[in-house]
Amino acid sequence: MKTKIGVYICHCGGNISDYVDVERVREAVEKEDGVLLSKTTVFACADSSQNEMIADIKESKVDGFVVASCSPKLHLPTFQAVAERAGLNKYNYEHANIREQVSWAHSDDKEGATAKAIQIIRAAIAKVRLYEAIEPVEIKTKQAVLVIGAGVSGMKAATSLSKMGVEVHLIEKEHFIGGRISHWDVLCTTDETGKELVTRLYNEVSTDKNITLYTGTEIVESAGSKGNFTVKLKTTPRYVQQVCDKDKLYHAIEACPVEVDDKFNFNITKRKAIYHNFPSEYPQAAVIDMENCTKCGECTKICDFIDLEQKEEITEVQVGTVLVATGFDPYTPQISEFGYGVIDNVITLPQYKRLVANSDKELIWKGKKIKDVSYIYCVGSRQPEGYNKYCSRYCCTTTIYSAIKAYEKFKDLNQHHITRGVRTYGKQEALYFKALKSGQVFLQAQDDDLPVVENKDGKTIVKVNDVLTNKQNIEVESDLVVLVTGMVPRKDANIS
Repeated sequence: MKTKIGVYICHCGGNISDYVDVERVREAVEKEDGVLLSKTTVFACADSSQNEMIADIKESKVDGFVVASCSPKLHLPTFQAVAERAGLNKYNYEHANIREQVSWAHSDDKEGATAKAIQIIRAAIAKVRLYEAIEPVEIKTKQAVLVIGAGVSGMKAATSLSKMGVEVHLIEKEHFIGGRISHWDVLCTTDETGKELVTRLYNEVSTDKNITLYTGTEIVESAGSKGNFTVKLKTTPRYVQQVCDKDKLYHAIEACPVEVDDKFNFNITKRKAIYHNFPSEYPQAAVIDMENCTKCGECTKICDFIDLEQKEEITEVQVGTVLVATGFDPYTPQISEFGYGVIDNVITLPQYKRLVANSDKELIWKGKKIKDVSYIYCVGSRQPEGYNKYCSRYCCTTTIYSAIKAYEKFKDLNQHHITRGVRTYGKQEALYFKALKSGQVFLQAQDDDLPVVENKDGKTIVKVNDVLTNKQNIEVESDLVVLVTGMVPRKDANIS
């Protein structure tokens, strides 16, 4: 048990001493068992104060000490270094936060703040009494990394690790890599397309000798501890050879009788149970969706490169680190939320972006040419009650950028933005002004007075009490209503 403890109480230049009676605190804690010395200092982090602590530790044989100051996030390493420079084990030091937790939190109650500071420091002293020196333990680790998720983040992480000479196992649950970026046409602020970015990264990954790429692969079992993990991977086959006759494959796809919603296009189009990927997805190979395949055999009659009897493969890898880059899901609105799932021409922003990307000379939805588009912001975000209170931070910028690109492609579009305050951060504000100059209209609803979407005389109307016009009730007739949805954690985030 420590019997020679030093306590240093920081003024933090008035941040603490203006609201806490530091002298009273010093007098109170110096009476605690084991406290050899108790001092105050204007700035504990200053070089002069650090040198004083080192001298006290050496001269008075202090075997543990407490610094009561600001957050340990700022200066825990600072005072652990002081301990080491004085020849003391750094784990014989304890940090007491009396700024964020005391003076800033109780600036209106100096008496209460002082009492709380005393209690926090007493607790820190009690911890130091029981501290034992901890020595670092070196563990031989496997110089290999498992990266989960082959989207942009996962591929960039893999190539960066490879450049450091690290072996990388890059796994992707889907049969195609690229993540969300592969869905998008022109990317916000860069004017690079998703296809161009994914192609570039895939070429780097696929030609890198240090990287092994697994598609259609999930973790089924993991064991081990820091630096040494054994992970079992299950790979679902594609059921189609990667190199095959393209004509035969095309006719095999045409012959498939099963049609399902196409997740790549966020379910606004259909695909077959056997399908070929989009140009922005890699590897450039077909796959059979066994969850929907009926095994009717029609495709195998045409294409001899298809094998419906392929089996799953189990691979065991040894890694020292697991890096999770599983990405996000776009928020899916509740049925009837702003008319979603009830009114045919209410769709989400991801669906709209795919619609624009797939459209050529005219923007068509459900067989009708679209001229009037309304965007409703913060759907599934900034909710006072409900699912997500947070702001996803990217939605405003992405929506305005998408609206600008849609206008450049379809000059006859009329576009209304119903926001709850535009949040285009930094230089992205320029996009907002560009949209205004192109004639796009911005209206603003309040958190407690949200817009309403309804069918009226066969037309879709968005009603909003517009803050910018002194809460004037405005009705916007729309051919298409786009719900600007934010980000949510992936539903399959439980990966092992």
